[in-house]
Amino acid sequence: MNMTCTLQKTRIDADRPWVVSFTAPETEVADVAGRRAQVEASLTALAPIVRPLAISVDRCFRQLDTGLPAREIEPQPSTAGLVGDLARFGAVLRAAQASPPKPSLRDALSPAIVGAWLDSLCATREAAGIADWRSLDTLAVQVRTEADQVELTGLSRTLTAVREGRGGWVAGPVDEHGFGRWAPMALRWSAEYGRISLELSVHWMRWAEPGTKEQDMLQSALAVLESSGWTRAEYVRRA
Repeated sequence: MNMTCTLQKTRIDADRPWVVSFTAPETEVADVAGRRAQVEASLTALAPIVRPLAISVDRCFRQLDTGLPAREIEPQPSTAGLVGDLARFGAVLRAAQASPPKPSLRDALSPAIVGAWLDSLCATREAAGIADWRSLDTLAVQVRTEADQVELTGLSRTLTAVREGRGGWVAGPVDEHGFGRWAPMALRWSAEYGRISLELSVHWMRWAEPGTKEQDMLQSALAVLESSGWTRAEYVRRA
């Protein structure tokens, strides 16, 4: 029986990613658990197309009266990381800091695991405010593809999709330098005054090109996120 191997090519755009942003329904400033649930829900909505392999969080104590992070005191450490099985997908971890703290390790970063990790980081309280977070960033992700192999044209490198469930997945970053240091997508959640915003940036452009199955799958996941109450902003192409 002849088996046909499908190969798709994608370029990496570091300077002009395809970007879309969303805002979640507002929560009370003290409702840290509510914001954690919103992060979990967004990860669940996006899971059919993109899943985190490594995440970094910027922590804070949030003042209940203003909703702002306290300036006089910060949780220690002020940042934390959560890392999944990078090796399975051939991805590397590009640290967000010169000397990052040792991350927590998990076999996989499901929405529930990410949520429980955030809960563990927000379990304390000081006179300055409640333990919370300012921002949450993916450092590595896996993305779904219909192809068996994906060629990164700027690197002359071909990735073989890892079969998981009914889909194939590739991941990045694939290198610590040059174009290889850009993940297929980057997710950033920001929390201000009890409201979360989510920015999704696509750097592997096949997932942004109209008419591709990858872009169709991404749009379907974004529609699920929007139907759950998140408000979509206009698309942006950064200069």
